[in-house]
Amino acid sequence: MGLDIRIYGERPQSPVMVVANHVSWLDIPIIHSWILAGFVAKHEIKYWPILGWLAMAGDTVFLNRGNSASRKVVLNQLKKRLNQNRSVAIFPEGTVTDGSHLRTFHRQLIHAAVETRTPIIPVAIKFLNQNSQRETRVAFIGDESFLHHVFRMLKLPNTTVEIHCGPALTQYDVGTRTITALARHYIEQKLHENDYLSPAA
Repeated sequence: MGLDIRIYGERPQSPVMVVANHVSWLDIPIIHSWILAGFVAKHEIKYWPILGWLAMAGDTVFLNRGNSASRKVVLNQLKKRLNQNRSVAIFPEGTVTDGSHLRTFHRQLIHAAVETRTPIIPVAIKFLNQNSQRETRVAFIGDESFLHHVFRMLKLPNTTVEIHCGPALTQYDVGTRTITALARHYIEQKLHENDYLSPAA
């Protein structure tokens, strides 16, 4: 895909929970290039061409968004995996953005790491164009189909991807709400560097 991936920070020791911002389906293979982890994805992805098969092969847990019963099942699956020394990764925004801002982080799934006392690694993913500015064309939003997005990405000039790995968060006693806020704060700080986010973000 012409991605030049640059990693800042240490590769964590498993098991960990990776918490990252979310712009594109590319976020998943990008994180996998750094650490193998089972992802949580919306249920619809299971039926997408190519990516659905890759998601299932990559130990993905599928969530029916807005379904509390499904969320409870996924939470228990995450705890089971973490207790088996298997890393997991989530996008706590719950959906993709166009990369210009950071949405609210939902804390429910992060609770799996708190309960199992697993280190939480905040990760900021930045797509940069040849001018070292935010590459706006990688966003996967709206009604665009997966295959259309793949072909569009293949036409882009080489894109740099920065993975900024924060320090492990292990302050479990402060509670899930606070530790989620700490993860979001680290990611937001990294995204604000070099005017990556929009001024109003």
